[in-house]
Amino acid sequence: MKQFLLLAALMGLTFTTQAQSPAASASPEITLEEMIFSYAVNSGEKVVVDPRVKGRARVFGKDIRNLSFEELLTVLELYNMATYRVGELLMVVPTNEIKTQAIPLVTDGKSYSPSETVTDIISMKNYCGYELLPMLRPLLAPTDHFVPIQGSRAVLITSTYVNTQRIREMVDRIDELKNKKSDCSEMHNE
Repeated sequence: MKQFLLLAALMGLTFTTQAQSPAASASPEITLEEMIFSYAVNSGEKVVVDPRVKGRARVFGKDIRNLSFEELLTVLELYNMATYRVGELLMVVPTNEIKTQAIPLVTDGKSYSPSETVTDIISMKNYCGYELLPMLRPLLAPTDHFVPIQGSRAVLITSTYVNTQRIREMVDRIDELKNKKSDCSEMHNE
């Protein structure tokens, strides 16, 4: 029985040692600019990189030089970089600069990457935009833009596509709970 326990302990130690070796499954650490360049070369996509895009990245379990579009955007988002499209160009900027850029407005029938930055207008039937602001603002990143459209039952949001869709779903569910329309003609200052 002692031999069995010793063998089991040694096997566990071997698996633990192998699992704790990050260098074995990590891609080399490269700059974000090199990562974006590799993506552009591999995909044939035209990418414009803001000179303020700095940093180094490492991905475990995949060669960082062969990322898919979704993987690239996810890594960039993790490093506080945002992306948006201008025609055929993919633009990469620091997240804190995204609100000042010409972000595309979400249009029906067009597909967007989950991590791509977009602007959307979310309409409601029963609430005024300013009524939802205190509930939803904490769910957004400090760099996201979320404002009520004054005198209407709508809000304007700039965030990642997946986040705008999450907020849209929440707004729809909250809006269904209210059975009396609010008067949106009143000025609301907070």
